[in-house]
Amino acid sequence: MAEEKTEGGLRRPANESDLEDFQSETCAHCLERFGDGEGWEDEFGDYNEPMCALLWGADLKSPIPQWTIKDGKRDCSMFREDPNNPARCLHTMEMFG
Repeated sequence: MAEEKTEGGLRRPANESDLEDFQSETCAHCLERFGDGEGWEDEFGDYNEPMCALLWGADLKSPIPQWTIKDGKRDCSMFREDPNNPARCLHTMEMFG
């Protein structure tokens, strides 16, 4: 399944690696990445970290309505930048200490 490239169209991750890239580039800098902030215990007694409902339900079979193409780039309408972990260009050297 190929990723949707149409401007304004829904975006579906092309593969698991593409989904992981999106998570590290975008989701890691989002205030919503922990969802409601409460984890849960599964049926095996293991603690599960809280996470965004979009990530929790993401699969490679169907697009997620909140994930689109905007200005030629991947976008999430739920994204709210975390001021303690702002997104920045990963290809630019840090200019100031």
